[in-house]
Amino acid sequence: MHSELAFGLADQTGRDPSSVESDVPIAGGIRVRGAIDLVEKHRTRASLRITDHKTGKPPQSVPSCVGGGTVLQPSLYSLAAETMLGSDVESGRLFFCTQQGGFTPVEIRMDATVRQRLGQVLSLIDMAVQDGFFPPAPAKDACKFCEYRIVCGPYEETRFRRKQKSFLDPLNQIRCLP
Repeated sequence: MHSELAFGLADQTGRDPSSVESDVPIAGGIRVRGAIDLVEKHRTRASLRITDHKTGKPPQSVPSCVGGGTVLQPSLYSLAAETMLGSDVESGRLFFCTQQGGFTPVEIRMDATVRQRLGQVLSLIDMAVQDGFFPPAPAKDACKFCEYRIVCGPYEETRFRRKQKSFLDPLNQIRCLP
């Protein structure tokens, strides 16, 4: 149905004709931008499925909603597609479409629970933005693979262990969501 459906990106070269240059409002008025690799329409129902192709490895623990805040793209892109196309999205998925990724799909059903949990994550992120508080609090061993390690240095995990844990309650709430 659509390939490279973009929203909020100035360069529309090679994008789907239904793409828009403006960002798209989703839950709670948050505006998003990006490009959905593939939007498919079900043969017998009016519902859609969005797919974002990935070249890396799939997550070790398959998420059911937001993956502790690390797997937001399927649900965010689903809400953007609903706004842009005026149709319900049944599921959003990441498709690890390489041999390294094992040709593994990670599908998130866009049910009421996913929508509620995504809203919770977005609300906690919005609070952090309003408060201007973004504590560097990497998950265990995350710094080993981070592209920004050169900025933070090699000791962020050590510094993190010294922080007052109550400051990290909102982040820990997100990390506990499936």
